[in-house]
Amino acid sequence: MYTSIHKTSELNFEEVPLCFFETFQWIKNSVMGKFKEEDRTVCPVAQHSHRSDAMFIGSLDASHHDRDCFIHQIRGLIGLFERLKDTSNQNPALLSLVMIIMGLGEDQYRHWIDDVHTLLKPEFMQAMQMLGEFHADSTVESARVPKAFPLRSPYPLFVVRAMHEHDHLFIDRSGSVQKRLLELECYRDCMINSRTLREVGHVQARIFELRGQLDVADNLKPPDRSQLGIQQDPKTIK
Repeated sequence: MYTSIHKTSELNFEEVPLCFFETFQWIKNSVMGKFKEEDRTVCPVAQHSHRSDAMFIGSLDASHHDRDCFIHQIRGLIGLFERLKDTSNQNPALLSLVMIIMGLGEDQYRHWIDDVHTLLKPEFMQAMQMLGEFHADSTVESARVPKAFPLRSPYPLFVVRAMHEHDHLFIDRSGSVQKRLLELECYRDCMINSRTLREVGHVQARIFELRGQLDVADNLKPPDRSQLGIQQDPKTIK
């Protein structure tokens, strides 16, 4: 299970594991800092979250779980994030949860961090949450600064936060058409609900484009013989 959850603004580094201190120092220096290549803050949301007492940090020891159980634990962050929203007095839009993943070797990062992120991100987005994945070998480039790798962290992490308007930069980048379509529809629905409409028109146009691609793909499939009233020769059925 997860360790106790702490606000980053109230951390007592004499009472928490060293990984909490090192992770928070990395967040302050790298995530809240600026790109070397540009005078641009890597993640303004992180700054506001910490300063508003709305950033929480905890850890999970993956060595105690097989991968299916680990996936179940990460999926459980959806509910944990909602409980933090219900029990804290902070602005829900600024709430963020950093979960340090202990007990993994570097050779496991792809399978346990990247692949699990790909698997579960749509579920988090359906809950109007964003799931981020970080580890030392991340090859994910910045959406704004080419050849910058802001997701490289000293410990493997999952970070959960509320969805924001700029998140259109982080979706529809890879995966199947169905996956990208789901991401865009979740983003659109969240932005409409929050009355942040600037990007919705662009996103809706992209949704229509992807739906068109699915329609074309369906039309290219060979017809189902049974639907055409053609009976298959039983001798050819193995």
